[in-house]
Amino acid sequence: MRGGQILVTLIVVASAGLGVGVAAGHGGATPVAVAHLHRLFAVPVGDGSSNNTPSAAGGAVFVSACNSGGCSLSRRSETNGAVVWRASVGVGATSPQVAGLSVVVATPASVAAYDANTGRRRWSHATAASVTQLLADPTRVYAAETAGQDITYPASIEVFDATDGHRLWSKPQGTWQTDQLLALAGAVVDANHSVGQTFRGVDEYAAATGQFIRRVARCHVGVVANGLLYSGASACDPHTGNVVWSDPTTGGAADPAVGGQQLDLPIIDSHGNPALRAYAATTGLRLWTHAATPNGASPNSQPTIAAGVVYAATASFAPPSSYRRTLTAFRQSDGAVLAAVSVPGSAGAQAAPHVVIANSVVLVQVAGVLYGYSA
Repeated sequence: MRGGQILVTLIVVASAGLGVGVAAGHGGATPVAVAHLHRLFAVPVGDGSSNNTPSAAGGAVFVSACNSGGCSLSRRSETNGAVVWRASVGVGATSPQVAGLSVVVATPASVAAYDANTGRRRWSHATAASVTQLLADPTRVYAAETAGQDITYPASIEVFDATDGHRLWSKPQGTWQTDQLLALAGAVVDANHSVGQTFRGVDEYAAATGQFIRRVARCHVGVVANGLLYSGASACDPHTGNVVWSDPTTGGAADPAVGGQQLDLPIIDSHGNPALRAYAATTGLRLWTHAATPNGASPNSQPTIAAGVVYAATASFAPPSSYRRTLTAFRQSDGAVLAAVSVPGSAGAQAAPHVVIANSVVLVQVAGVLYGYSA
Protein backbone atom coordinates (compact mmCIF):
# COMPACT_ATOMS: atom_id res chain seq x y z
CA MET A 1 0.00 0.00 0.00
CA ARG A 2 1.36 3.42 -0.95
CA GLY A 3 -0.04 6.70 0.27
CA GLY A 4 -3.13 4.89 1.51
CA GLN A 5 -3.80 3.32 -1.89
CA ILE A 6 -3.90 -0.36 -2.70
CA LEU A 7 -1.95 -1.10 -5.87
CA VAL A 8 -3.27 -2.97 -8.85
CA THR A 9 -0.37 -4.72 -10.53
CA LEU A 10 -0.71 -5.58 -14.19
CA ILE A 11 1.57 -8.08 -15.88
CA VAL A 12 1.47 -7.37 -19.60
CA VAL A 13 2.80 -10.00 -22.00
CA ALA A 14 1.88 -8.90 -25.46
CA SER A 15 2.74 -7.96 -28.98
CA ALA A 16 1.90 -4.42 -29.93
CA GLY A 17 -0.59 -3.72 -32.53
CA LEU A 18 -23.21 -15.13 1.87
CA GLY A 19 -23.79 -15.68 5.42
CA VAL A 20 -20.84 -17.29 3.78
CA GLY A 21 -18.76 -14.13 4.36
CA VAL A 22 -15.97 -15.52 2.21
CA ALA A 23 -12.77 -14.85 0.41
CA ALA A 24 -12.35 -16.56 -2.96
CA GLY A 25 -11.13 -20.07 -3.04
CA HIS A 26 -10.12 -21.89 -6.22
CA GLY A 27 8.58 -39.39 -5.13
CA GLY A 28 6.60 -42.29 -3.98
CA ALA A 29 5.45 -45.51 -5.55
CA THR A 30 2.12 -47.35 -5.41
CA PRO A 31 -0.67 -45.48 -3.57
CA VAL A 32 -1.04 -46.53 0.05
CA ALA A 33 -4.38 -47.32 1.66
CA VAL A 34 -5.53 -44.05 3.22
CA ALA A 35 -8.89 -42.36 3.55
CA HIS A 36 -8.33 -40.18 0.49
CA LEU A 37 -10.27 -39.78 -2.72
CA HIS A 38 -13.30 -41.97 -2.17
CA ARG A 39 -15.93 -40.69 -4.58
CA LEU A 40 -18.80 -39.03 -2.74
CA PHE A 41 -20.92 -37.92 -5.68
CA ALA A 42 -21.08 -37.31 -9.42
CA VAL A 43 -23.82 -34.91 -10.56
CA PRO A 44 -24.52 -33.54 -14.06
CA VAL A 45 -24.14 -29.76 -14.34
CA GLY A 46 -24.11 -29.13 -18.12
CA ASP A 47 -23.35 -30.69 -21.48
CA GLY A 48 -19.58 -30.32 -21.21
CA SER A 49 -19.38 -27.49 -23.73
CA SER A 50 -17.75 -25.18 -21.17
CA ASN A 51 -14.52 -26.02 -19.35
CA ASN A 52 -15.28 -23.96 -16.28
CA THR A 53 -13.84 -24.44 -12.80
CA PRO A 54 -15.98 -24.41 -9.65
CA SER A 55 -15.38 -21.85 -6.92
CA ALA A 56 -15.46 -22.77 -3.24
CA ALA A 57 -15.54 -20.47 -0.22
CA GLY A 58 -16.75 -20.82 3.34
CA GLY A 59 -17.99 -24.34 2.62
CA ALA A 60 -20.11 -23.10 -0.31
CA VAL A 61 -19.56 -24.46 -3.82
CA PHE A 62 -20.51 -22.45 -6.92
CA VAL A 63 -20.67 -23.91 -10.42
CA SER A 64 -21.25 -22.31 -13.82
CA ALA A 65 -22.08 -24.62 -16.70
CA CYS A 66 -23.72 -24.45 -20.11
CA ASN A 67 -25.93 -26.46 -22.44
CA SER A 68 -27.88 -25.80 -25.62
CA GLY A 69 -30.34 -23.61 -23.72
CA GLY A 70 -27.71 -21.30 -22.24
CA CYS A 71 -25.66 -21.16 -19.07
CA SER A 72 -26.54 -21.33 -15.40
CA LEU A 73 -24.89 -20.48 -12.11
CA SER A 74 -25.67 -22.72 -9.15
CA ARG A 75 -24.73 -23.18 -5.55
CA ARG A 76 -24.14 -26.82 -4.68
CA SER A 77 -23.92 -28.82 -1.50
CA GLU A 78 -20.31 -29.78 -0.87
CA THR A 79 -21.44 -33.08 0.66
CA ASN A 80 -23.60 -34.48 -2.16
CA GLY A 81 -23.58 -31.95 -5.03
CA ALA A 82 -27.30 -31.18 -4.66
CA VAL A 83 -28.59 -27.84 -5.96
CA VAL A 84 -29.09 -25.20 -3.28
CA TRP A 85 -30.12 -22.60 -5.84
CA ARG A 86 -29.75 -22.07 -9.58
CA ALA A 87 -29.92 -18.92 -11.73
CA SER A 88 -29.92 -18.50 -15.50
CA VAL A 89 -27.02 -16.26 -16.57
CA GLY A 90 -27.19 -16.14 -20.38
CA VAL A 91 -24.58 -17.63 -22.71
CA GLY A 92 -20.82 -18.02 -22.60
CA ALA A 93 -20.50 -17.72 -18.82
CA THR A 94 -17.09 -17.62 -17.20
CA SER A 95 -16.05 -19.61 -14.14
CA PRO A 96 -17.62 -18.06 -11.02
CA GLN A 97 -15.71 -15.76 -8.67
CA VAL A 98 -16.63 -14.98 -5.07
CA ALA A 99 -16.78 -11.30 -4.06
CA GLY A 100 -17.74 -10.84 -0.42
CA LEU A 101 -21.35 -11.99 -0.07
CA SER A 102 -21.80 -12.30 -3.84
CA VAL A 103 -20.74 -14.70 -6.54
CA VAL A 104 -19.89 -13.11 -9.89
CA VAL A 105 -19.90 -14.40 -13.45
CA ALA A 106 -19.34 -12.71 -16.80
CA THR A 107 -20.82 -13.33 -20.23
CA PRO A 108 -19.63 -11.86 -23.53
CA ALA A 109 -21.67 -8.72 -22.84
CA SER A 110 -21.95 -8.24 -19.09
CA VAL A 111 -20.78 -8.87 -15.55
CA ALA A 112 -23.38 -9.86 -12.95
CA ALA A 113 -23.33 -10.57 -9.22
CA TYR A 114 -25.69 -12.95 -7.39
CA ASP A 115 -26.40 -13.26 -3.69
CA ALA A 116 -24.32 -16.20 -2.49
CA ASN A 117 -27.03 -17.39 -0.09
CA THR A 118 -30.18 -16.99 -2.19
CA GLY A 119 -29.10 -16.75 -5.82
CA ARG A 120 -30.94 -13.46 -6.27
CA ARG A 121 -29.25 -11.19 -8.79
CA ARG A 122 -27.79 -8.21 -6.96
CA TRP A 123 -26.55 -6.25 -9.96
CA SER A 124 -25.64 -6.53 -13.62
CA HIS A 125 -23.44 -4.22 -15.65
CA ALA A 126 -22.96 -4.14 -19.40
CA THR A 127 -19.30 -4.27 -20.43
CA ALA A 128 -17.56 -2.35 -23.17
CA ALA A 129 -16.41 -5.56 -24.88
CA SER A 130 -16.30 -9.33 -24.41
CA VAL A 131 -14.99 -10.39 -21.00
CA THR A 132 -12.06 -12.80 -21.33
CA GLN A 133 -10.92 -12.92 -17.71
CA LEU A 134 -12.67 -12.19 -14.43
CA LEU A 135 -11.30 -11.69 -10.92
CA ALA A 136 -13.08 -10.66 -7.72
CA ASP A 137 -12.13 -9.76 -4.17
CA PRO A 138 -14.40 -8.69 -1.29
CA THR A 139 -14.65 -5.10 -2.57
CA ARG A 140 -14.01 -5.06 -6.33
CA VAL A 141 -14.62 -7.02 -9.51
CA TYR A 142 -11.99 -6.83 -12.27
CA ALA A 143 -12.86 -7.66 -15.87
CA ALA A 144 -10.37 -7.99 -18.72
CA GLU A 145 -12.10 -7.34 -22.03
CA THR A 146 -11.38 -7.46 -25.73
CA ALA A 147 -13.41 -6.69 -28.83
CA GLY A 148 -11.89 -9.66 -30.69
CA GLN A 149 -9.09 -12.21 -30.76
CA ASP A 150 -6.98 -10.52 -33.42
CA ILE A 151 -4.24 -8.11 -32.29
CA THR A 152 -5.94 -5.27 -34.15
CA TYR A 153 -8.88 -5.32 -31.71
CA PRO A 154 -8.80 -2.97 -28.71
CA ALA A 155 -8.61 -4.35 -25.19
CA SER A 156 -9.37 -2.81 -21.80
CA ILE A 157 -9.71 -3.47 -18.09
CA GLU A 158 -12.85 -2.43 -16.22
CA VAL A 159 -13.19 -2.40 -12.44
CA PHE A 160 -16.57 -2.50 -10.67
CA ASP A 161 -17.67 -2.06 -7.08
CA ALA A 162 -18.52 -5.51 -5.72
CA THR A 163 -21.47 -4.25 -3.67
CA ASP A 164 -23.56 -2.41 -6.26
CA GLY A 165 -21.68 -2.90 -9.54
CA HIS A 166 -20.98 0.71 -10.39
CA ARG A 167 -17.89 1.23 -12.53
CA LEU A 168 -14.93 2.46 -10.52
CA TRP A 169 -12.54 2.91 -13.44
CA SER A 170 -11.54 1.54 -16.81
CA LYS A 171 -8.19 1.46 -18.52
CA PRO A 172 -7.69 1.01 -22.28
CA GLN A 173 -4.90 -1.46 -23.07
CA GLY A 174 -4.53 -0.82 -26.79
CA THR A 175 -4.05 -4.19 -28.48
CA TRP A 176 -2.33 -5.83 -25.50
CA GLN A 177 -4.83 -8.62 -24.93
CA THR A 178 -5.40 -9.94 -21.41
CA ASP A 179 -4.76 -13.58 -20.67
CA GLN A 180 -4.87 -13.88 -16.88
CA LEU A 181 -5.96 -12.00 -13.78
CA LEU A 182 -4.47 -12.89 -10.40
CA ALA A 183 -4.56 -11.43 -6.88
CA LEU A 184 -1.47 -10.21 -5.04
CA ALA A 185 -1.87 -8.98 -1.45
CA GLY A 186 -4.77 -6.66 -2.09
CA ALA A 187 -3.59 -5.95 -5.63
CA VAL A 188 -4.38 -7.44 -9.02
CA VAL A 189 -1.90 -9.13 -11.32
CA ASP A 190 -2.94 -9.05 -14.97
CA ALA A 191 -0.98 -11.27 -17.35
CA ASN A 192 -1.55 -9.88 -20.83
CA HIS A 193 -0.57 -11.02 -24.28
CA SER A 194 -1.68 -10.94 -27.88
CA VAL A 195 -0.51 -12.66 -31.03
CA GLY A 196 3.28 -12.75 -31.02
CA GLN A 197 3.67 -13.10 -27.23
CA THR A 198 5.99 -10.08 -27.02
CA PHE A 199 6.67 -9.32 -23.37
CA ARG A 200 5.95 -5.83 -22.03
CA GLY A 201 6.35 -5.98 -18.25
CA VAL A 202 4.60 -5.30 -14.96
CA ASP A 203 2.29 -2.30 -14.72
CA GLU A 204 1.00 -0.98 -11.39
CA TYR A 205 -2.21 1.01 -11.00
CA ALA A 206 -3.97 2.41 -7.93
CA ALA A 207 -6.95 0.12 -7.36
CA ALA A 208 -9.31 2.90 -6.33
CA THR A 209 -8.63 5.20 -9.29
CA GLY A 210 -6.70 3.27 -11.97
CA GLN A 211 -3.90 5.84 -11.84
CA PHE A 212 -0.74 4.50 -13.45
CA ILE A 213 2.15 4.16 -10.99
CA ARG A 214 5.02 2.36 -12.71
CA ARG A 215 6.17 -0.40 -15.02
CA VAL A 216 8.94 -2.95 -14.50
CA ALA A 217 10.05 -5.52 -17.05
CA ARG A 218 11.30 -9.11 -16.99
CA CYS A 219 8.66 -10.69 -14.69
CA HIS A 220 6.36 -13.40 -16.01
CA VAL A 221 3.51 -14.81 -13.94
CA GLY A 222 1.34 -17.86 -13.46
CA VAL A 223 0.81 -17.65 -9.69
CA VAL A 224 1.34 -14.98 -7.05
CA ALA A 225 2.31 -15.76 -3.45
CA ASN A 226 4.78 -14.64 -0.80
CA GLY A 227 4.93 -11.26 -2.54
CA LEU A 228 6.51 -12.93 -5.60
CA LEU A 229 5.38 -13.78 -9.13
CA TYR A 230 5.88 -17.44 -10.04
CA SER A 231 6.02 -18.74 -13.61
CA GLY A 232 7.08 -22.33 -14.11
CA ALA A 233 10.22 -23.01 -12.07
CA SER A 234 11.07 -19.38 -11.38
CA ALA A 235 10.20 -16.53 -9.05
CA CYS A 236 10.36 -12.80 -9.72
CA ASP A 237 10.09 -9.69 -7.54
CA PRO A 238 7.23 -7.60 -9.03
CA HIS A 239 8.57 -4.36 -7.56
CA THR A 240 12.11 -4.57 -8.92
CA GLY A 241 11.69 -6.95 -11.85
CA ASN A 242 14.59 -9.04 -10.52
CA VAL A 243 14.54 -12.84 -10.85
CA VAL A 244 14.74 -14.23 -7.32
CA TRP A 245 15.41 -17.80 -8.43
CA SER A 246 15.08 -19.97 -11.51
CA ASP A 247 15.61 -23.61 -12.45
CA PRO A 248 16.53 -23.60 -16.16
CA THR A 249 16.53 -27.42 -16.38
CA THR A 250 12.78 -27.62 -15.76
CA GLY A 251 10.05 -27.16 -18.32
CA GLY A 252 6.72 -26.38 -16.69
CA ALA A 253 3.71 -28.38 -17.89
CA ALA A 254 1.22 -26.13 -16.07
CA ASP A 255 1.10 -23.31 -13.55
CA PRO A 256 2.54 -24.14 -10.13
CA ALA A 257 0.77 -24.17 -6.76
CA VAL A 258 2.25 -22.50 -3.70
CA GLY A 259 1.38 -23.75 -0.24
CA GLY A 260 3.15 -21.92 2.55
CA GLN A 261 6.84 -21.98 1.73
CA GLN A 262 6.63 -24.76 -0.87
CA LEU A 263 6.01 -24.54 -4.61
CA ASP A 264 4.72 -27.63 -6.44
CA LEU A 265 5.04 -27.70 -10.21
CA PRO A 266 4.01 -30.18 -12.92
CA ILE A 267 7.15 -30.43 -15.07
CA ILE A 268 8.78 -31.97 -18.07
CA ASP A 269 12.27 -32.82 -16.82
CA SER A 270 15.56 -32.59 -18.72
CA HIS A 271 15.01 -36.10 -20.11
CA GLY A 272 11.56 -35.25 -21.47
CA ASN A 273 9.73 -37.16 -18.73
CA PRO A 274 6.64 -35.80 -16.93
CA ALA A 275 6.84 -35.37 -13.16
CA LEU A 276 5.71 -33.33 -10.18
CA ARG A 277 8.51 -31.35 -8.51
CA ALA A 278 8.59 -29.40 -5.24
CA TYR A 279 10.76 -26.37 -4.52
CA ALA A 280 11.32 -24.11 -1.55
CA ALA A 281 9.15 -21.21 -2.68
CA THR A 282 11.45 -18.36 -1.70
CA THR A 283 14.86 -19.90 -2.53
CA GLY A 284 14.18 -22.39 -5.33
CA LEU A 285 15.87 -25.27 -3.49
CA ARG A 286 14.66 -28.58 -4.94
CA LEU A 287 12.84 -30.59 -2.27
CA TRP A 288 11.60 -33.66 -4.15
CA THR A 289 10.54 -34.93 -7.56
CA HIS A 290 7.88 -37.54 -8.25
CA ALA A 291 7.85 -39.27 -11.61
CA ALA A 292 4.73 -40.01 -13.64
CA THR A 293 1.81 -41.36 -11.62
CA PRO A 294 1.31 -45.14 -11.44
CA ASN A 295 -0.94 -45.40 -14.52
CA GLY A 296 1.50 -43.50 -16.72
CA ALA A 297 -0.35 -40.18 -16.52
CA SER A 298 1.45 -36.94 -15.80
CA PRO A 299 0.41 -33.98 -13.63
CA ASN A 300 -0.55 -31.46 -16.31
CA SER A 301 -2.92 -29.09 -14.58
CA GLN A 302 -2.26 -26.62 -11.80
CA PRO A 303 -2.16 -28.50 -8.47
CA THR A 304 -4.06 -27.52 -5.31
CA ILE A 305 -2.56 -27.75 -1.81
CA ALA A 306 -4.60 -28.33 1.34
CA ALA A 307 -3.74 -29.68 4.79
CA GLY A 308 -0.33 -30.97 3.77
CA VAL A 309 -1.59 -32.74 0.63
CA VAL A 310 -0.97 -31.79 -3.01
CA TYR A 311 -3.89 -32.67 -5.29
CA ALA A 312 -3.18 -32.83 -9.02
CA ALA A 313 -5.43 -33.78 -11.91
CA THR A 314 -3.53 -35.72 -14.54
CA ALA A 315 -4.17 -36.98 -18.03
CA SER A 316 -2.48 -39.74 -19.98
CA PHE A 317 -1.12 -39.18 -23.47
CA ALA A 318 -2.51 -42.50 -24.70
CA PRO A 319 -4.80 -42.70 -27.77
CA PRO A 320 -8.45 -41.74 -27.18
CA SER A 321 -9.46 -45.39 -26.99
CA SER A 322 -7.43 -45.74 -23.79
CA TYR A 323 -7.54 -42.11 -22.65
CA ARG A 324 -7.40 -41.83 -18.88
CA ARG A 325 -7.80 -38.95 -16.45
CA THR A 326 -6.62 -39.32 -12.87
CA LEU A 327 -6.87 -37.39 -9.61
CA THR A 328 -3.80 -37.98 -7.43
CA ALA A 329 -3.03 -36.99 -3.84
CA PHE A 330 0.66 -36.48 -2.99
CA ARG A 331 2.03 -35.95 0.50
CA GLN A 332 3.40 -32.41 0.46
CA SER A 333 6.39 -33.12 2.69
CA ASP A 334 8.03 -35.77 0.51
CA GLY A 335 5.89 -36.34 -2.61
CA ALA A 336 4.73 -39.83 -1.68
CA VAL A 337 1.54 -40.84 -3.47
CA LEU A 338 -1.28 -41.18 -0.96
CA ALA A 339 -4.06 -42.10 -3.36
CA ALA A 340 -5.01 -42.00 -7.03
CA VAL A 341 -8.44 -42.45 -8.60
CA SER A 342 -9.71 -42.48 -12.17
CA VAL A 343 -11.95 -39.56 -13.16
CA PRO A 344 -14.44 -40.34 -15.96
CA GLY A 345 -14.80 -38.16 -19.02
CA SER A 346 -14.33 -38.34 -22.75
CA ALA A 347 -11.03 -37.58 -24.46
CA GLY A 348 -12.61 -34.54 -26.05
CA ALA A 349 -13.33 -32.98 -22.67
CA GLN A 350 -10.96 -30.74 -20.76
CA ALA A 351 -7.78 -32.81 -20.48
CA ALA A 352 -6.98 -32.24 -16.81
CA PRO A 353 -9.40 -30.05 -14.83
CA HIS A 354 -8.37 -27.76 -12.00
CA VAL A 355 -8.91 -29.15 -8.52
CA VAL A 356 -10.94 -27.18 -5.96
CA ILE A 357 -11.23 -27.91 -2.22
CA ALA A 358 -14.42 -27.23 -0.24
CA ASN A 359 -14.00 -28.10 3.42
CA SER A 360 -12.99 -31.78 3.26
CA VAL A 361 -14.22 -32.42 -0.28
CA VAL A 362 -12.06 -32.44 -3.43
CA LEU A 363 -13.98 -31.18 -6.47
CA VAL A 364 -13.36 -31.42 -10.20
CA GLN A 365 -15.72 -30.37 -13.00
CA VAL A 366 -15.22 -32.17 -16.30
CA ALA A 367 -17.35 -33.22 -19.27
CA GLY A 368 -20.49 -31.64 -17.78
CA VAL A 369 -20.21 -33.47 -14.46
CA LEU A 370 -19.21 -32.25 -10.98
CA TYR A 371 -17.30 -34.90 -9.05
CA GLY A 372 -16.70 -34.83 -5.31
CA TYR A 373 -14.11 -36.94 -3.48
CA SER A 374 -13.19 -37.23 0.18
CA ALA A 375 -10.08 -35.15 0.93
